[in-house]
Amino acid sequence: MQLLERTCAQGVALIRDFVDTEFMESANVDLRRERADLDAWLLTIMEEYQNSTWHTNLHFSYEP
Repeated sequence: MQLLERTCAQGVALIRDFVDTEFMESANVDLRRERADLDAWLLTIMEEYQNSTWHTNLHFSYEP
């Protein structure tokens, strides 16, 4: 259940980021961009899915 909650929270955060970005662009506000370590984020997500008990016959792989 923790994986589901975390995934939902991440989805909500993405939607909020999208709405915030759209608002800032429409309000002519400069957007502050930051670098993100997508490799580390993706590896974490992959590990969570691999360790979850709800998937069956699924295999995930990622090579940074």
